[in-house]
Amino acid sequence: MAFRWPNIWIMLERACVTQCTLPSTLGQESPNERLAHETLRDIVQCAEKEHIPLLLLAGPLTAADHRYVKAVQNTEHTWLVPATHELPDDERYVPVIPQDAASQPFSHQGVVTVKYNFSDAAKLRETLAGLAEKGLKRVNLAMEDLMTLEEKDIAQYRELLLDLAYFVTESLVKGKAMEVDVLTDRLVLDRMNNCSAGESHITVGPDGLVYACPAFYWAQGQSFDCIRPEDFCYGSFAGSHEIAEKKNIGLLHFRRAPICQACDAYQCNRCVYMGWRKTLEACVPSRIQCLVATAERNASKALLQMLEDNDIELKGTTSIPPLKYDDPFDYCKTSGFPAPGHVRRPAQPAQNEATAPPTAARSGNGIHRELRELKDQVRQITRRIAELEKTVSSPASNHDDKGHRISQGDKR
Repeated sequence: MAFRWPNIWIMLERACVTQCTLPSTLGQESPNERLAHETLRDIVQCAEKEHIPLLLLAGPLTAADHRYVKAVQNTEHTWLVPATHELPDDERYVPVIPQDAASQPFSHQGVVTVKYNFSDAAKLRETLAGLAEKGLKRVNLAMEDLMTLEEKDIAQYRELLLDLAYFVTESLVKGKAMEVDVLTDRLVLDRMNNCSAGESHITVGPDGLVYACPAFYWAQGQSFDCIRPEDFCYGSFAGSHEIAEKKNIGLLHFRRAPICQACDAYQCNRCVYMGWRKTLEACVPSRIQCLVATAERNASKALLQMLEDNDIELKGTTSIPPLKYDDPFDYCKTSGFPAPGHVRRPAQPAQNEATAPPTAARSGNGIHRELRELKDQVRQITRRIAELEKTVSSPASNHDDKGHRISQGDKR
């Protein structure tokens, strides 16, 4: 059986870093658990056979462990490491740093992820200016307290984004180009480019079990309004396909997210964990998620206008039309949800190399990438044929293609 996910994330230890809005303190409150080398060996063998790129999430114990480095040396991979780790001159290493440590010296000049709290967001422009002086080409911003953000904070967030848009414009006028994901990604996107946990990748936790994303590993043993994070655990790596099918992992897919299908905030991370926590449905985003994504999208539109006003032309940019709403759910309530079958599936768009975000997902070129893309297309076609065959052979009902009853309405 071919491996169904085109990317694999590997948590090498419980206290590993992440590139998303999960707090940095997660995993540090209990004994640090490491991934067994035997499990990593099995994953690497699968990755080499299927030409699957790996994203290695390291922490203080594993970032400098040469045994892990040696195990993946012949496989396409990217590292996420704490900034305190001495980085080799290798673009495959992406440091993750807290905002208050961004002023510390380090030699990396590629991509960096900066984690910050909204209460300290006013310092972001200063932080970016310091990183630009170090020669950084791209900064990914991750708001660690997004889960607790309130609607009253959105106006301040809009002002922050406009201030950062002015900074990006001024930098380009001075000949110093720096990408800031929440602003510049939307300029070159023409379709969704989300996290897509459970669809474009799965995560192997340090316990050797497969999860939809790192957040569900850390959430094990907790209870949130009678919903269980265990539902997003798919057993051992070897048996994850069968268990994922039984637990209907397809419910995490973009085609199950009608609100997101009606939206053009293509840079949104569409965090299924946050949706699950906030609305009890992984594919139903909370209002605050949508307000944040729309604010970023509109700030990108403002940035595009600033660039035009300063006669700065970036190849590969797309037009961003004005919106009459801040939350796509409001639009859906008045205009209706997208019809089944009319789905803008999340995928990497065709981008100009000079403007495309140099993220981990873009690492590697050549025949392996082409082969992987073709295999992914074959998997999608095969699954679609199976779905259509079931539809033809089964009477219409209010159950989905896995036999699970379809929920009536949403809890938003």
